[in-house]
Amino acid sequence: MNCSKIILSLSIFLVLLACQKESNSFIVNKQAGTIEEIVNVQLIDAVNDVEIPVTTAYIKEKWESNFNDEFSLKTVAFNSFEIMKTDEEETGKTVYFLKAISDDRTIETGVFLKKINDEHYSLK
Repeated sequence: MNCSKIILSLSIFLVLLACQKESNSFIVNKQAGTIEEIVNVQLIDAVNDVEIPVTTAYIKEKWESNFNDEFSLKTVAFNSFEIMKTDEEETGKTVYFLKAISDDRTIETGVFLKKINDEHYSLK
């Protein structure tokens, strides 16, 4: 009987540990000046089958140049980032979204994050 209690306790501990690990991957609904302040896992962008580590500098350069090339009316600078979280209705899976906000707060853009494993997410 003692053995079954130990096994049950260990199982509950492992489930709680797994849940805690998932929730520690990101700091959700907090705006920050850098991605590194709100992301506790490695983000990866796959470009032409090459995996590129995602940093604040990388995202700013990529997204700002895309916006500035498309919209020549003004120069866009993204200076605030946020991780948003939702649950898919059909599957119940948790989905994360990386949002960038322009310095004048008039433009927001972002990308969904796809879980590769516990330590890595990719930009979809």
